[in-house]
Amino acid sequence: DAAGNWSPWSLTRSLNINPATPVAPVLTAPAASAVTNDTTPDFTWGTVVNGATYEIQFALASTFASPLPQSAAGLAVTNYTPVATFNDGVTYWRVRAVNVAAVAGAWSAARSFTVDTTPPAAPNLTAPADAAAMVTSPAFTWAAAATASKYQFEYDTVSSFDSTSGHALYISADLTTTSHTPPSMLTPPLPKTYYWHVRAKDAAGNWSPWS
Repeated sequence: DAAGNWSPWSLTRSLNINPATPVAPVLTAPAASAVTNDTTPDFTWGTVVNGATYEIQFALASTFASPLPQSAAGLAVTNYTPVATFNDGVTYWRVRAVNVAAVAGAWSAARSFTVDTTPPAAPNLTAPADAAAMVTSPAFTWAAAATASKYQFEYDTVSSFDSTSGHALYISADLTTTSHTPPSMLTPPLPKTYYWHVRAKDAAGNWSPWS
């Protein structure tokens, strides 16, 4: 009061100051609509302020009405590799952050990825014909294989393709065409018999058997 007298203290109350609700994380990998033959891919996302833990969810539909068992919560890091494998096909995923008060933020934008473990069929060789006799280095051609995006060509002097320290005498880089002309094959002594074959690779990285 005006005379300087203090009253007793009022009854005590408490209050909690909580951290803000986390914002939605930004997904980093796999890329949107990625195609892979890895049945347990690595998933990563960006750190969120006030994100104490993270929850990741997987589903076969973009509505996430029925999350898959690979989903997980309470993750203290911004990466996750499921133990259980994904089946071939399209899967959707998203992540949200949870603060120390157990308040979950908004889900991230969803992404999808496709698991594909089915390789293309072996290509059919078209030219040169089998057992052809040549006097020049030929151009080699083959028919396109369904789902293939790249090819690999080999030749060797033995049909087991392992004459050079267990490898073929010539191995091409990955090819995006259905033909290939290797460096000159006119290496003395001639005549010489060469064997050749081709295999195909799809967008998921699956290799076909050799032709």
